[in-house]
Amino acid sequence: MDKGVKGWKRDGFVKEKGDTAVVKQLTGALGVSESLANLMAQRNISSAQDATAFFNPSLDYLHDPFLNEDMNIAVDRISTAIKKNERNSCLW
Repeated sequence: MDKGVKGWKRDGFVKEKGDTAVVKQLTGALGVSESLANLMAQRNISSAQDATAFFNPSLDYLHDPFLNEDMNIAVDRISTAIKKNERNSCLW
């Protein structure tokens, strides 16, 4: 049996092929290799527009960090640490 790297099973890294229609569409639309188009399809990138957004990210696509639970508490704590010139603050 092929154990791969240091005993890790190689089959744990192999993903199913992406949708062949999507791979073909991406290959034609973007002029990329079938391998790259397959990787994109595996990551649910199914159009040239999706690919452009993935490879040229914009801050417009980020979600509002204040939607995370207790973000306001973290921000207050960081602000306090900065004001008090604390050097060893850790948040989790």
